Amino acid sequence: MAGRNACAVQQQGSMLVMAVFAMVVMALLGLTLTRLLASGSQSVVYDVVGVRAGQAAEAGLMQLALSVTPLNGAAQPCAGTIHSAPAFSAIEGFKGCNYTARCQTLPFTESSTNFYHYELKSTGTCALAEGVASITRTLRFTRQQ
Repeated sequence: MAGRNACAVQQQGSMLVMAVFAMVVMALLGLTLTRLLASGSQSVVYDVVGVRAGQAAEAGLMQLALSVTPLNGAAQPCAGTIHSAPAFSAIEGFKGCNYTARCQTLPFTESSTNFYHYELKSTGTCALAEGVASITRTLRFTRQQ
């Protein structure tokens, strides 16, 4: 019986060490999960802002395309840069976004027919607290004069 008490005395406090170890492991696991969730939600924010910047660039392309190829008119040459109006940034979903679009025209003749070859390039930019998302889109097409 004396040997049994000696063994119990040696084991006193081992449960406390195991409990502290388990708590430390659980705390580290919780911290890791919290960081994973935070980085995942930040990634979604970057994706959404990138899509908005792409849509702003598309808006610039469409604005230029409409000016050089009017609905009921002849094709027009272009060489210049346009910027989004201040009201563009006030549109719901485009807060903090803008675009800069430029156009170049190359006139050419083929088989006695005159053409314009257009290159439209637009960069959409959206501001974040941590930086800026920027996307550039290019549209090339040819139209008879």
